[in-house]
Amino acid sequence: MSQFPTLSRPPIVEALIDCRLVPTADVSVELLRSKVEALRRNSEVLEERRHFAAEFSVASDGRRPSATSQVDVSAFVLRDEASGRVRQFRRDGFTVSFLKDYSRWEQLEAEAVSALGSATEWCSPSAISRLATRFINVLPLSESTGDLDKLLTVGPKLPGTAFSHVREFSYRTVMGTEDENISGILNLGTYRTAPGQSVGLLVDVDVFTIEQLGVDEGEFSRVLAQLRGLKNSIFFGAVTAFALEPFQ
Repeated sequence: MSQFPTLSRPPIVEALIDCRLVPTADVSVELLRSKVEALRRNSEVLEERRHFAAEFSVASDGRRPSATSQVDVSAFVLRDEASGRVRQFRRDGFTVSFLKDYSRWEQLEAEAVSALGSATEWCSPSAISRLATRFINVLPLSESTGDLDKLLTVGPKLPGTAFSHVREFSYRTVMGTEDENISGILNLGTYRTAPGQSVGLLVDVDVFTIEQLGVDEGEFSRVLAQLRGLKNSIFFGAVTAFALEPFQ
């Protein structure tokens, strides 16, 4: 990773690793809850994620339409508000996220390796079906910024001379490696968390593989290192050195 610069204050608003498993054991909601509760640290709060599904049907014989709905617990989340770290466990996998104060990849990877060990224990997976890392970055952007060439190597251009600056844009690129085992998604655009807040420049990088992997810590870390390298290649290839000067 030495070919990429090290940022002392990276503009990351969320960094995550997501893993989907192929379970061989039937994990009930009650079992998953008990296992996740056992992992809870003193600083963490346990939350539920619920999935709502609705089905509507219209009869052809003139009878009244019918509707059914169902609410299921889809995941349990361990959230540490002080550190901004989140661990989410599902029946078929997990996600670990750092929502603030990200500084080192090794810390994020360590949380993911620990989560893999826990999930392996209760769902006995036969394989990893998807492994991903995603980094959402937000860089400062002036409302009066014209063409974004100073900040981005790829981005919008102002057509003609009638307009002076970009107010809003969205740009998405989906990439693949030669063997098609790994995909990368780059989302660029304007970013505003709420009306009235200053606008930022979103650089959202998502890299993932859907090639089945063995449930082995060594292979898990090896593929994560590959995803990390591609993620860095996309990010540092998309933004300019000038854009990163405030974060050195």
